[in-house]
Amino acid sequence: MGMRWTPCLFSLVLLICSAIAQDTPPEILVQPATERLIYGAEDTSAELKCKAQGGPNLDVYWKFNGARVDLSNHDKLEFTGFDSNLKIDKIDASVEGTYQCFASAVIGTTTAVSMSDIVTLKIPALQAFPTRESFLSKPESQELGKSQSFKCEPPRTSIPEAIIDWETIDTGVTNPTPVALDNTERRFVIDAEGTLHILYTKLSDEQQGRMYRCKANNVKLGVTYSNFEGFTLTLTGSPISQTPHVAWKTPTSSESPFLVGNDITLQCIVTGNPLPTIKWTKIVDGQSTELANLGLTYNVDPKDQALTISNAKLTDSGTYRCDASKEGETAMEGRISSANIEVTVEEAPKWINGSEPKNMLVTIGQTAVFRCEARGVPRPKSDFLVNGAAIDFNSGKFARTDDFDLTVKEITADDKMVIQCNASNKHDYLFASVFLNPILPTVLDVGSPQKETLDQNVDKEVVFTCRAKSDPLTTITYTWYSESTNGDLTEISRTDESDIYTVTDSNSLRIDYTQFDKDKHSNNYRCVASNQYSEAIVIAELTHTTEPKPVVVTAEFPFWIIGVVIAVALLLLVVIIIVCLLQRNKGESYLVDEKERAAGHDPEKEIADSGFHDYNRPDEEPVGGSRASLTDSIKPLESDADSMEEYGDIDTGKFNEDGSFIGQYGTDRKRKPNMSNNTGHTDV
Repeated sequence: MGMRWTPCLFSLVLLICSAIAQDTPPEILVQPATERLIYGAEDTSAELKCKAQGGPNLDVYWKFNGARVDLSNHDKLEFTGFDSNLKIDKIDASVEGTYQCFASAVIGTTTAVSMSDIVTLKIPALQAFPTRESFLSKPESQELGKSQSFKCEPPRTSIPEAIIDWETIDTGVTNPTPVALDNTERRFVIDAEGTLHILYTKLSDEQQGRMYRCKANNVKLGVTYSNFEGFTLTLTGSPISQTPHVAWKTPTSSESPFLVGNDITLQCIVTGNPLPTIKWTKIVDGQSTELANLGLTYNVDPKDQALTISNAKLTDSGTYRCDASKEGETAMEGRISSANIEVTVEEAPKWINGSEPKNMLVTIGQTAVFRCEARGVPRPKSDFLVNGAAIDFNSGKFARTDDFDLTVKEITADDKMVIQCNASNKHDYLFASVFLNPILPTVLDVGSPQKETLDQNVDKEVVFTCRAKSDPLTTITYTWYSESTNGDLTEISRTDESDIYTVTDSNSLRIDYTQFDKDKHSNNYRCVASNQYSEAIVIAELTHTTEPKPVVVTAEFPFWIIGVVIAVALLLLVVIIIVCLLQRNKGESYLVDEKERAAGHDPEKEIADSGFHDYNRPDEEPVGGSRASLTDSIKPLESDADSMEEYGDIDTGKFNEDGSFIGQYGTDRKRKPNMSNNTGHTDV
């Protein structure tokens, strides 16, 4: 069952996505290349990518050097990747130029067009060095110890610009192997223009007759050409000392400024024997300031003492100074050679935060403003296109309020369009392609205002409804507020159940009228239905046939106190019962001493005379009237009744089933002893 539904659900999703896409202007998702300038070697291939979405009947096409690509006129081009990518089968001069991808769709009465970045394809090239002898003037004999500089004329054509280096070769060998210059002593320096500087010469610089020559390396092409011409160096005389002298410095950069984010490399090539020491500073307020005190990230190359400042900033512009001196010498001795280098730092366009153009959904009837502002030095200029074409400002539909804004007035349902922005200066450009999509406004689907008149003695609750509709591309949210007499709004929470309000799942407001308090609750309410682009408001008003009575809230009695009191009372009752039971079981007390004295005995004297001793049963017959043990063998007892008769009027019911009478006299009154019968012992 589930497997049968899967294709249906998938088709439904596609239909929904397709319906939404039909109302969305086209948009470029994948740019042709990661860089706007690309190199492709001859006879190789290249592929430019382009991916777009939106529209109905989306049409993706390319322009080469401003003209739409027609494959019938370009045998080296073909479409790939669902016919959106452009492949160049075999690169040659005929395919060099600019490429740009377009995506268009007819939406209503408008043809909306989106554009990619422009990509330039170049073929890297490097010409060989000329072979004429006059290309490089050969040096004559040089004085030993002096500095020497040899200029290399690079090939006239190199795309991109070649890097110049120097080497030596053995002229007496066929197909000699080039040897790189040994610069362990840091005496060889090549400046940015390719000139070789020997800071001072030594006999080893004659290279045993090998020839000096320069070479050019094209990194993109991967090719290095060496000059066919060269020279040998002959040194004469004895070594001489030479004072520091600035032979070459980085040119002032106003014409070729450094860019923000790149590195600044400054060369100050100073000749001298021995090698001079170079110190770099920056002129700030007319004074040389140590670089370490300026918060710069910099490095001085130990090989040629060039200064490199990393990640350049606009504030790094200014005058930098190099001071060269022999070791141990100072400016007071006049042995310092100095040079100032003017540095200019500029910036390619970069979007200012929040100013990059963005896709916009705009409610029909409203105005849209697209912002296209970039920073840069020089200040970038912003230009706009609509659907890839120039804007007709005479139509009254469009206006430029400043250098960076484009205003589209009174949006209609037919104003689906793609707007392109180009912010550029001499260093680079920024390009953005965004769409304008008109949407339906949010309108109420219920009446407003809503008024309810209630009687608190009869009515229990009241419900206000809130419902709206808007564009299918948007989602509506509903928020209820209570309004005070001075117009202040307080949001009614959907999750707070402690009050009389309840916001239902259908976005209605339910008020528990039985708890309504005129001093606490409002009579006016409003619901705001919003899709983030427009909103509609329901006004609700509550009136009363009788004035609502203030709700009296009785303080809750602390029932835990009652529990404590009851527990204490029960505890006291248990204690009283226990005491009573103890008192009841205590029994009668018998004063033995008093009875002994009444019988004519003196207990204290007897104890003093003989002390305590064990009681022994007398051998003679007991005295008349005395009570013997119930087990006494002196007088056998015929029956329990006979034995008890000796004790007079004793209640035999006082005995328990074991024959004991202990504890059975607790409730009887004491019997007075028979004083007329002088028996000499006490009753127990």
